[in-house]
Amino acid sequence: MKYFKIFETDELILGITLKKELVIETNNRIELINSSQKYIYILPILYQPIDEFIFLLEEKIFNSNETNITIELVKSLVIYNFIAKIFSNKDISSYWIELAFNWFKEFPMQEKEKCIKELNRIIKNKKYSQTLRYKVKKELNDIKSVKLHD
Repeated sequence: MKYFKIFETDELILGITLKKELVIETNNRIELINSSQKYIYILPILYQPIDEFIFLLEEKIFNSNETNITIELVKSLVIYNFIAKIFSNKDISSYWIELAFNWFKEFPMQEKEKCIKELNRIIKNKKYSQTLRYKVKKELNDIKSVKLHD
């Protein structure tokens, strides 16, 4: 299976196929990322600030010969969908939710609005720290406020 590499660590490679599907390669095995559980493999990308990650993606795409891969496609598949999957996964620890939330704060309002259900789930879950739930509630109120003024 051919894919365009968008992120690499010592343990795995994250890529996008020509069919616009996310894949990971680990131990010389390529798998589609087609479930919330498989997104766990790529959590380490959250260690980078989102603007740094986007800059590296833009550079990689610009320097490639691949015409089917655009930064908007990568943002949609890797960033926006990835964060939504993290927020919706009940087994994800508070640590990863915090890191994902740092990325989420940089999203355009249109993408933030798509995560309202997931944000409400975080607020209601006592498993997460009160500090995190407060930050999420504040962000949710900001989203709702902007929606009311549109």
